[in-house]
Amino acid sequence: MNNDVKYSVLMAVYGGDDPAGIRAAAGSMLDQSIKPDQFVIVVDGPVSGDTEEVLRALRREAPEVFRIVVRRRNRGLASSLNLGLSLCRNELVARMDADDVSLPERCEKELSALSAREQEIRNRAALEKKIRDAYEILGSFESFRNAKT
Repeated sequence: MNNDVKYSVLMAVYGGDDPAGIRAAAGSMLDQSIKPDQFVIVVDGPVSGDTEEVLRALRREAPEVFRIVVRRRNRGLASSLNLGLSLCRNELVARMDADDVSLPERCEKELSALSAREQEIRNRAALEKKIRDAYEILGSFESFRNAKT
């Protein structure tokens, strides 16, 4: 697995999320065997002072990684994730819930599976091209044969 791959993590938080859970969720993504290049957190409406402190602490720990966007009103998970996705700088995005914890190998395994799938697709495309080329050659040969008779 290529450890140079870059990916973003996307998480939305809201007033009902437990600050300790947010910290644990973010920490589990920062502890991945392949580290994220970016971590986007969308704060969906007002949150507690404890949650604000957790978010400030995360930004202090890794200012080059975290992008935290605050929405004044709660707009809902889907809307907040769409906003966050538009802010992700990488094509690959790992989605994280504020109340989940990921094992350290989660993203490495997902990136490895994606890489294997991409190779399978490239192999299949190369085979399909060879088959198309063979049909073109056979079609040309068939046209030539029919012209002689």
